[in-house]
Amino acid sequence: GASNNRYQFANPQAAQRAANLLGTTVEELSRVIFGLSSGGMVTPNTPRAPFRTPSPIDKGLEREAVGTEAIEGMAMGLYSEVFNCIASLINRSISASSHTVSSILLVDTPGFQNPATCGKQAGASFEDLCHNYLQERMQLLYHHTNLVAPKDRYLQENIEFAYDENENENLINPTPLVNLLDKTAQNSVVRTSQTDLHEGDRRGLLWLLDEEAIYPGSTDDSFLERLFTHYGDRDHQLLLRKAPGNNQFILQHLQGTNPVLYTAKGWLKHSRENPIARAAVTVLQESCKEELSKLFVTVRGLGASSFSGSLVGIEGSQSLRRASSIRRTFTAGTAAIKRKSVCLQTKFTVDGLIETLRRTRLRFVHCLLPQHNAGFCEALAVKTSLGQPEDALMNLPLLRSQIRGGQILDSVRVCKQGFPNFLPLGEFRRRFRLLAGDNRTSSPVLDERKAVEDMLLSVDLELSSYRVGLSQVGSRL
Repeated sequence: GASNNRYQFANPQAAQRAANLLGTTVEELSRVIFGLSSGGMVTPNTPRAPFRTPSPIDKGLEREAVGTEAIEGMAMGLYSEVFNCIASLINRSISASSHTVSSILLVDTPGFQNPATCGKQAGASFEDLCHNYLQERMQLLYHHTNLVAPKDRYLQENIEFAYDENENENLINPTPLVNLLDKTAQNSVVRTSQTDLHEGDRRGLLWLLDEEAIYPGSTDDSFLERLFTHYGDRDHQLLLRKAPGNNQFILQHLQGTNPVLYTAKGWLKHSRENPIARAAVTVLQESCKEELSKLFVTVRGLGASSFSGSLVGIEGSQSLRRASSIRRTFTAGTAAIKRKSVCLQTKFTVDGLIETLRRTRLRFVHCLLPQHNAGFCEALAVKTSLGQPEDALMNLPLLRSQIRGGQILDSVRVCKQGFPNFLPLGEFRRRFRLLAGDNRTSSPVLDERKAVEDMLLSVDLELSSYRVGLSQVGSRL
């Protein structure tokens, strides 16, 4: 609501309860939400600059929209700070106080979001796009770890590897769609026509959305126009195509096995940071409730850090936080400049997560949906069109689609036809020399490879079960 040309809370009782919970006054809460320009980037002891949100009678503004957006910004900021705080406390409670030799990092993603498969008429939102982008990056990591890296290792070790490739294997690759979403342009050309567009000028969807969000007079329509200017040619029709609805387009996720209909409505608004959200940490740290203030000062410190809030879940791993490559992901270059861009911070957060996972011994766990609406309702027996009962617990075409899109069978084929277990030659000889009747001490030899080959021949193993490389032994055992 508005009074005297200034915004105020429409429900004073609800505002009073919120202020009591936060340990502040209604007047202070109103001033922070409706009259703060710094967005919480100052320290608690720094006086705030006098500023108020645009007056409800200002021309060209919708009275309800501006005030509501300020309240939404505070709600988002409070949710984010509380969530990060809870995650940080959990990590601290389960982590060792001293430096550890090894640790376990568990990443549990929401998975692909496709509202259409659950019967929802509206297209996927910007939030769904962020979840799906993360899943595509995880799939790309899986692709490199289980399909590309093993073949590269066989080449490096000079091991012959006969792999029965699928005729469509070149098409089953997450890289093209990931590039469509987050590719960085080599040149600095901001706007160009499709005829003048060179491959080096193309930039990903997230970069285009960020540029349109800061470009004067841009709309969701202009964003889609630029998107199809960059990727509307024949080469990208297998990845992106227009949809008949307003502001709608389709992305072919999971190597084309999971097409998702998106509705780009309000995406420019969602891609801009709400400055009021950054005021939430100041409200919490300046709370009159000592336990509340002390908690958020301890978790976040007096200065906001783009690194600490960007990747929730690594606070307990000191070795990972010390990694300079991961820290640079958040604090250097474009990531630091674009820290107020929601869509690009999504990319930089995923970059940091993937870089963290690359430094670990990866183990992937695939979760498959038995039916489209699994998780939204109980799985009950249904009636077919013929009136016969049918077990609806398993949708076999859906399972096949997920297995194909996740490249699970391709990974199994590489593992079955290859030699997935590798050990350095010296380590292999030290561990298994007793099986070959070699009771001598594990002293260095001139030709480690020849010694391992002789040892394997003496134990009469099938040649098809192992291969001796230049520096490692690969086996199926």
